[in-house]
Amino acid sequence: MKLMVLDGNSLVNRAFFGIKLLTTKDGRYTNAIYGFQNILLNLLAAHKPDAVAIAWDERAPTFRHNAYDGYKATRHGMPEELAQQMPVLKELLTDLGFVQVSKAGWEADDILGTLAAACEAAGGTTLLATGDRDSLQLVDDATTVLLATNKETIPMDPAAIREKYGIEPPQLIDVKSLMGDASDNIPGVPGIGEKTALALISKFGSLQGVYDNIEDKAVKPGQRAKLTANRDKADLSYMLGTIRKDAPIESDPAAYVRQPGDPAAAAQLLAALEMHKMVARWGLEDGAAPAAADAAPLETVEPSPLPLLLEGRFYAARNADGMVVMYADTITPSMRRAIDETERRREKQDAFNKAHGIVPRTVIKSVRELLEISATSEDVASNQRQGRVKAMTRQEKAAEIARLEKAMKEAAKMLEFELAATLRDQIIELRGK
Repeated sequence: MKLMVLDGNSLVNRAFFGIKLLTTKDGRYTNAIYGFQNILLNLLAAHKPDAVAIAWDERAPTFRHNAYDGYKATRHGMPEELAQQMPVLKELLTDLGFVQVSKAGWEADDILGTLAAACEAAGGTTLLATGDRDSLQLVDDATTVLLATNKETIPMDPAAIREKYGIEPPQLIDVKSLMGDASDNIPGVPGIGEKTALALISKFGSLQGVYDNIEDKAVKPGQRAKLTANRDKADLSYMLGTIRKDAPIESDPAAYVRQPGDPAAAAQLLAALEMHKMVARWGLEDGAAPAAADAAPLETVEPSPLPLLLEGRFYAARNADGMVVMYADTITPSMRRAIDETERRREKQDAFNKAHGIVPRTVIKSVRELLEISATSEDVASNQRQGRVKAMTRQEKAAEIARLEKAMKEAAKMLEFELAATLRDQIIELRGK
């Protein structure tokens, strides 16, 4: 069996910070919900797993917090705009038939480790989808980490770990015990950075090996003094940085095979969220059971600006199959009215066709559907930015820079440094145009 386990919190954070805030007409935030679906659909299409588990952190303190008061103490809380989307996203995933798992006192990382170990013991393979490098310690011949980065998702197997770090995957725990981890507030040994930690573990094999050979000439006097004075912090960091594989959860991979769910409820919720195109992508048009494994990701497109409205701009792009896709950088009141009118006309026409048994020769696409396009693909997001920047007025550019700067600060507060760096690059790109 091929089991895929998603690090829900890591991926939803990337979805939230990677897409500008989107709202429904009644003001509900939707960008994280939309982005998470795109990530999930693309993963399913690319890897076709037999079972899928979505792991979440609980709010309750974990055993790591109980062992060390400072654990993750520097992290800021979840932005309210994201917090409002979480229960809706989880409800949608349940309606779509996905099995979600969390456990009070344990972290999602421990769920990933437990399920990967259980799947391997059962003779299967596991794919761990996350943006968190902590999970790289779990990589082995049966477990691959699908590491989400700013530009792409990188499959990390044992060979990739050796090539990048020069050590085996489990030794990454030893490295962290020495260098610490600022994002989780794991202390490590003060004054020992990543380069030194990698060199010491590569030389002596483990944290214990470093201390067993503390008098070796390869350990410089300054390093020796720091290591000797902070053995307790190194041992604590080793414990904090080790992903457990014994979380008390259902560990049978077969328990995470996708369920029928409630397709009608999923379609209704997506419609309420104004994500009409997602209904089709999940295969929910006729209320049938969703078929996400066969759902194709959106094509990468090259947008070209079409200044059709004074208040905002449409953009058009042609997919690889020749279909023209349209989207807009701003949904203005006049565009809302046009969208609503088009929806009413299409619904009226559909009802007439159905009542009279007419099969239309051409299909009128919903304008709202045409305005939806994947914003999680780095290529698409980049193309959208390039298209928008060329057509932006000075005022629009200033507003976009302000929005990106706010998002960058929020990402930095949550210690999502890679996302913050991506947003910074977008700001630099805008200012340079």
